Amino acid sequence: MKKILITGGGGYIGSVLSKYLLNNGYSVTVLDNFRYNQNSLLNCCYDENFSVIRGDVRDEHTLAKSIHDQDFIIHLAALVGAPICNINKDEALSTNFQSTKLLLKLRKKEQKILYPCTNSGYGIGQKGKFCTEKTPLQPISFYGQTKVNAEKAILNDYNSISFRLATVFGVSPRMRIDLLVNDFVYKALNEKFIGIF
Repeated sequence: MKKILITGGGGYIGSVLSKYLLNNGYSVTVLDNFRYNQNSLLNCCYDENFSVIRGDVRDEHTLAKSIHDQDFIIHLAALVGAPICNINKDEALSTNFQSTKLLLKLRKKEQKILYPCTNSGYGIGQKGKFCTEKTPLQPISFYGQTKVNAEKAILNDYNSISFRLATVFGVSPRMRIDLLVNDFVYKALNEKFIGIF
C-alpha cells in the first residue's frame, strides 16, 4: 500500500483529497497545524490507514518525522490568498516558500512530490490570450510570488510535479466561501442576487 503525506491536509482541498485517497486504498498521513480549529477530517478518523500529525510544516523535527516513510508528498500547506499573505508577510514567506525548501532538503531521493500551485502566478496576463503552461509567470501579489518561488524550487529538484490550479470551488468539510464561485453561489442563495462587474 502506497503511503501519502498531505501537508495542510486539514484545509479546503486536503480534507476532500484525504477522504478520496483513503477510499482508493492509500495510506494517508496529514500534517496540519489546524490554524482555524477545523474538524474537517472527522470523516477520515475511523480509517485504520489514516493518521494525523498536529504540527507546523516549518518545524524541521516535525516535518522530518512526518515524511520519513512516505512514498508521496502532496504539499498543500500554505497561507492561501493575497489578503492573508499581505497581513502576515513573514508567516506567508516561511510557510509558503521556506517550508518548501525545508521539505526538499529533508526528503529522500525516491520520494515524489506533487505540488498543487495557484494560477495567481500568472498575474494579469495578456488580453485575448488564455494562459498555458508556457505563459510567463508574473505574479502581482505577494501570495503569488511565494507560490511561484516554491514551485520553481520544486521543479528544479527531482521526482516532482506541479499542478497550477485555477480557482477551485465546491463543497468541502473545510468550506470556504471566499472563493469566487462559492461566493457567487452563497450570495445567490442568501442575498438573492450576485454582482458582476
